[in-house]
Amino acid sequence: MATNVNVLDFDQLVSATQVYREKASGFVAHTGLLLKFEFSSDLVLHTTPTNNAHLSTLEEFSESKKLAVKGSYCNSSGVLIQRIKEIINRRNSYSIFNNCEHLVSEVISGVPKSSQLSKTLGYGAVGVLATACLSKNSSFTKSVLVFAAVGLLTLQLEKSKQLA
Repeated sequence: MATNVNVLDFDQLVSATQVYREKASGFVAHTGLLLKFEFSSDLVLHTTPTNNAHLSTLEEFSESKKLAVKGSYCNSSGVLIQRIKEIINRRNSYSIFNNCEHLVSEVISGVPKSSQLSKTLGYGAVGVLATACLSKNSSFTKSVLVFAAVGLLTLQLEKSKQLA
């Protein structure tokens, strides 16, 4: 359930903390930005395929799963609020290249990036190149399978790191 964004206009942001939880699929970790306000209840900014970028209560975001805290940001709250408003108003559609890590990264640093996605694609590509170099008759199917296997392994390792 999307929460009213008007809180961003009338309450003072005290801190923003990046939090991760396991997704229902189990393949990746889901991240959001826990926003603590001076007077209002805590909210979490995150993006999902069904709601895109939105604010949720902490309970809605966590889905009763354990949260892992990865970093806290309390300076430049005005900049963070401005970025949050811009992102919510953009109404960008969720995709693999515009996911929850991209959202949190853009709010915090101004640059959208996803460590889970970049490491999965990077290590998958290295696996394909290694297979092609070591194999005398490398087939397309073999390359795709290696990419998928190395990519999924990397994704599991990165998810474990984010949830630790």
